[in-house]
Amino acid sequence: MMKIMLALPLAALIAACDWILTADSLGYHLACAVGTPAVCLVGPTSPWELDRYGNNRILHSQLDCIACYRSTCPFGTTCMDVLRPAMIWPVVDRPIRPEDASVVALPIANLPAQAIA
Repeated sequence: MMKIMLALPLAALIAACDWILTADSLGYHLACAVGTPAVCLVGPTSPWELDRYGNNRILHSQLDCIACYRSTCPFGTTCMDVLRPAMIWPVVDRPIRPEDASVVALPIANLPAQAIA
């Protein structure tokens, strides 16, 4: 019960937002629960296992190792490192509508070879 009560202030803050940008974390799941549209950045977890609830976007890199579920990455550049603001901004710089709910693989450019090995 105490853990749930600790999440209430964050849920209230997220409920007051027009939309949020978050990782696959408590923030995303609270946004889904309170109905706040969200753009979720995903790396080592699976983008295909997250429900979009009709108004969310899931963004991930196009690395072969996506959804590895590792807590530590063996590569020099991680799947979260390649999600650069210049790639994310065009996706979030427009209203989130139900017809936009999707899982989007962002293209990778200019990465060292070991990052995509």
